[in-house]
Amino acid sequence: MRLLKIIWRFLDLIFKFLFNFLFFLLLFILKFYFLITPKDKKKSTICILKRYQDTIDRHQKSNASEYLKILFKRDPFKYVYVLCVGDGKNRIIRWSNNVIQIDINISTFSALAKIFPHLTVSIRNFLAFLRTACFLRNKNIGIIENDFPNNLVFRCIYLKIALSVRLVTKVIGNIDLIFSQTLFPIFFPFKMKGKFGVSAIQLYDYLVSFLFFKSCSLIIGANKDNMDNALAKGANPQNTYLLRIKVDQNITTYPVIERRNLIGFPKDGRIILLWSRIAPEMMIDRSLLAITPILKEKKDVHFVIIGTGSEVEKIKQLGIKNGVEAQLHLVGYQNRQYIKSAVMCSDLILSPYGGSSLVEAGLLKAPVVAFEYEWQNELILDYVTGLLADFRSADDIMKKVKYMLEQPKEAKKFGEQLYSVTSSMFDINAIEDKSRYIYGQIS
Repeated sequence: MRLLKIIWRFLDLIFKFLFNFLFFLLLFILKFYFLITPKDKKKSTICILKRYQDTIDRHQKSNASEYLKILFKRDPFKYVYVLCVGDGKNRIIRWSNNVIQIDINISTFSALAKIFPHLTVSIRNFLAFLRTACFLRNKNIGIIENDFPNNLVFRCIYLKIALSVRLVTKVIGNIDLIFSQTLFPIFFPFKMKGKFGVSAIQLYDYLVSFLFFKSCSLIIGANKDNMDNALAKGANPQNTYLLRIKVDQNITTYPVIERRNLIGFPKDGRIILLWSRIAPEMMIDRSLLAITPILKEKKDVHFVIIGTGSEVEKIKQLGIKNGVEAQLHLVGYQNRQYIKSAVMCSDLILSPYGGSSLVEAGLLKAPVVAFEYEWQNELILDYVTGLLADFRSADDIMKKVKYMLEQPKEAKKFGEQLYSVTSSMFDINAIEDKSRYIYGQIS
């Protein structure tokens, strides 16, 4: 039976290879066709490619109604299309007069996927490429934008080959750190084990990153760590810029919900709060294990986690296994008003790997213990704007959290200092001005 599975998987990979070979032939045929039938491209329009519709939906549910208009704003471009081709439903959403979201569904081919999963992925990617290329061609769009890293990187490279579009990318992650936490390939089609397998995956991911960055006309780092990682993978310093993320600052204006009315929230006691996607790379499990000794020693301390994700059940089981399930509270997905109210009731925020959540904590003047990981030391200065903990050391994380719990006056001081730095670093008007200048380089 095992031998049969191996043979079947081998066939699946062979079919995938043959299909991809045919796709590359078609790609260059399309390139030739578009060369002999050129169309003038609109310089006033940019198309932002998004991988998942539900990502945008979550933004819409958890942020103020005007946030997506700000998030997708791309001055000096006159028109912005946000294109999601893949899972989901067909729909058109007009966020403003010049920002339009278009979602196009691609069949999952569920029956075929059960037999040939790798071939099915290639077929879906091929169809998504065709639908995207047709849309760009019909709208005469010559500039596309994509976040890095994600699996739309290949589609962007193919679109550049076929349509000669110009690529813009926003680097929102460090592929080395992501891989180190998950050991899951960023671009490689499947996972391999062993030293050779891991090295092969990394080498492949590095090569794809290099080719992608060399294809880009404009590269934007969401923080200095991400920008430096892109430069190390082949990004050209001449067209690489640092631009901080836009965060919904309306979180500071929401009315606070009383603690007793917060669903799933402890009614009393001290609170360590974390909000994040509950995924392997976010190190939620490491956070729980590190503070478990505190929870066992101090029964009035509770660990509240806001968010959903693939690791929820694992976190619950870790709590049970370590005997702290009564002090562990997974309250699921919550909106910004809930988050602000929870912050107001908490003694400290634990940030293993935060993006907008760390910025929001700063805007709310919250005391933060952050892992010294990725970009977080750009905002958290140890014993100035918060505490930095070595993410590799459970003992150091525990000590920093314990210090913050035992020094409430010092914690409050850290929160005030953090607000000062955050409000300056993430000033929305300054970010908009810099964004206008950067995008002006390619418009």
